[in-house]
Amino acid sequence: MAGVRRTSTGCAWYVGIPGAGKTTLAVSHLARDAAANRWPAVVLDSSDVAQLAHVPHVANVDELAAAVWERGEHVALVPRDGAEVERVCDLVLRLRRVNLLVDEAAFWISSNKGRDSSLLRLMRAHRHAQARLYLTTQHLSADVPQAALSCAPELFVFRCTSPVVLERLEREFAIDPELVRELPRGSFIRHTTGFSY
Repeated sequence: MAGVRRTSTGCAWYVGIPGAGKTTLAVSHLARDAAANRWPAVVLDSSDVAQLAHVPHVANVDELAAAVWERGEHVALVPRDGAEVERVCDLVLRLRRVNLLVDEAAFWISSNKGRDSSLLRLMRAHRHAQARLYLTTQHLSADVPQAALSCAPELFVFRCTSPVVLERLEREFAIDPELVRELPRGSFIRHTTGFSY
């Protein structure tokens, strides 16, 4: 956006059905912001998707840490389990200055996992961690805890068809379900809950 100053830190959710364009937009924002703030880009490629194949993948968290914080490289990791996601988020909280994309973030954060997950702590402390977060999900349902949406995120809503998701978008963000249900591929509604910069 011309004339709008973007802060280096921030949190954005990209929500929509498979194939709607959420990961493509998140990757575009990640590349743009990494070029602007010159911080490494880290991708947690939860489903090993084609849109992320161009990012060099590492085999484990130790390789990721060396690539990112020692050499300043952009890398992706397909997490084997939640413990690896926790380790990456702990590193970001501790070592800072990174752009982090978590594809299908709802895999790693949910209401039943409690408030103590490192990913949730990172969402709440992204400014202190000097991190910019990009979180995609197909389901912004009750599985995504309220605390994950209370960090003043930007919300990019693509087509959604689940009644539960549509109801939550309307109830919490006043987004018209009919507009969301009819969005063509690649189109989205942008909603901001935080301060404008």
